[in-house]
Amino acid sequence: MSEWSLNYLLNALQADVENRLDVSRHAFQHTTTKGDASETVWVELLRKYLPQRYKIDRAHIVDKKGNFSKQIDLVIYDRHFTPPIFDFSGEIILPAESVYAVFEVKQKINADYIAEALDKFATVADFDRNGVAITNANTIKPISPKKPFPIIGGILALECEWNPVWGDPMLEHLQKVPREKQLVTGCIARHGWFVQKADNGYEWYSGSGKTTAWLFNLITLLQDLGSVPAIDMAAYARHFDKPAP
Repeated sequence: MSEWSLNYLLNALQADVENRLDVSRHAFQHTTTKGDASETVWVELLRKYLPQRYKIDRAHIVDKKGNFSKQIDLVIYDRHFTPPIFDFSGEIILPAESVYAVFEVKQKINADYIAEALDKFATVADFDRNGVAITNANTIKPISPKKPFPIIGGILALECEWNPVWGDPMLEHLQKVPREKQLVTGCIARHGWFVQKADNGYEWYSGSGKTTAWLFNLITLLQDLGSVPAIDMAAYARHFDKPAP
């Protein structure tokens, strides 16, 4: 019989993430430092456990029309097919076509922070992300442009101000906007996680290994999206200044 226990391993990961988030919240006095430390915990978790096809960073997002997002705490994006637009000393600008998901990271969840997450998500949800036709190695005919998938919006935190955590107050704030602009998923490491249902509304999970279970569900959500649409680099190049005649 194996000496390994899958149940133990998954719950150990949950305990590690929760403990590190707790240290981030209580060990630092400066608000910005607290926030940066919490973001690092979530970024390191996803970098370690998501498949290598996904990159994770704090970044701004831009589309081919020159529309910029606010700074996003955590962006899950493609680097295999799409290069960054700008990457210098930690400042990263990503093309909208490369983005799978965007997350706001907070110490705790409340009405104001959900509103902030919705506001940031709204800045990218409507970006122009129409791809271009491509030709792969197996055909001489161009493959039609892939229809862009809806970007996943979410929020991550250690705790929640509401008691009970899941109920009408949180649902009211999550559903203040049209369904297509609502957050798809979120994790409150100490309490549980939620995900948007296929028909309407949300489902809430609060069993053991909460963060680990959320991580596995996120991987499933990302798998369902498939690959990103092919980027139209020529559209971005049009923003270069034209030479004088």
